[in-house]
Amino acid sequence: MPSTPATTTPVVTAPVTTPAPTPVATPSTGSTAQPSVSVGSGSDQLLLKISQDAYNGNAQYTISVDGKQIGGIQTAKSLHSAGQSDLISVRGDWGQGNHDVAVKFLNDAWGGTDAKDRNLYVDSATYHDQNVPSAHLTLADNGAKHFTFHDYLV
Repeated sequence: MPSTPATTTPVVTAPVTTPAPTPVATPSTGSTAQPSVSVGSGSDQLLLKISQDAYNGNAQYTISVDGKQIGGIQTAKSLHSAGQSDLISVRGDWGQGNHDVAVKFLNDAWGGTDAKDRNLYVDSATYHDQNVPSAHLTLADNGAKHFTFHDYLV
């Protein structure tokens, strides 16, 4: 019997397409949100994120830089427990070096339980889009708490 050449079916492969890479957003230390309140004037800007535990009214406070109060009495609106913050723009013309910021809590209230306690929080601060590490403060009683930021000559 004569041999018949074997026939083979050609293998066809589909072209391989490499998926396009998904771009990853670059983290930003600044905020694109608009400030809730803007106080002071000048070319320098310190952004504060402020929240509160509201009880029987909202927390009130003042902000001072290097011993000088900027703006009047501020009222917190965002709830700390909800992970919200008011964005406060504090403007001034601060020279090179370290600067002391004081946030003074004015109207602490206590109703006998943690659920009935008014507190104020500085959740974070940025200066020239740079995080200020020492600016995470809890104000559980009337009075001021401080942090420092540094202004580099640019």
